[in-house]
Amino acid sequence: MDAGEREAEKVLSTQESFSVIDQIRMTRRPVVVLSGGEPLLRNDVYDIARYGTEQGLRMVMGTSGYLIDHDIAGKPRTLALYSV
Repeated sequence: MDAGEREAEKVLSTQESFSVIDQIRMTRRPVVVLSGGEPLLRNDVYDIARYGTEQGLRMVMGTSGYLIDHDIAGKPRTLALYSV
């Protein structure tokens, strides 16, 4: 399915994403998978991943890999973010 050029309706804001992470953290320490469409299309995906990591969660990104370039390839390690 084509995700198009614009963000889907009702996508969580950065603050709403942080709130979901806080709620998940209160229940257990699960793995949180950032997926979507393509999570790398979000300008704040690394902010969300960093916040989850700082909260003690294991953050994973499910990406097609299509948008990964040299700069992006080095970021997951600095965030303790895993790609699948």
